[in-house]
Amino acid sequence: LLSFLATIGGSDCRNTVWNILNHVIHNDLAKKINWKGVNEKRPFKNLIVKSVILRAVRRNPLAAKATDKEIEHFIIRWFNLSSDRGGGRKAREINKLQREAASTSHSTNTAEDSE
Repeated sequence: LLSFLATIGGSDCRNTVWNILNHVIHNDLAKKINWKGVNEKRPFKNLIVKSVILRAVRRNPLAAKATDKEIEHFIIRWFNLSSDRGGGRKAREINKLQREAASTSHSTNTAEDSE
């Protein structure tokens, strides 16, 4: 696994971490995981795959000197953004606009009814 993940690569540490995570964890699963396991999610920090990812990232010459803390920062950020991937952000924006339109429509109807 380590050898395979090390071949994925990237242009810098962040890109390497994110490329590897994209190959290992499907976004639907990523939405159920975070670093510490808070909010009824599974913790990533205790998984064996974390150490494999740390080692695989360092096999990329452009990320060879990355510290655990730096790599972990990018892992945490990748999980934080999982809700935005796969159209999540766009879907939330559409829902928000629909709610606002419905609210505006309801307010207009209520004002007309009282006249």
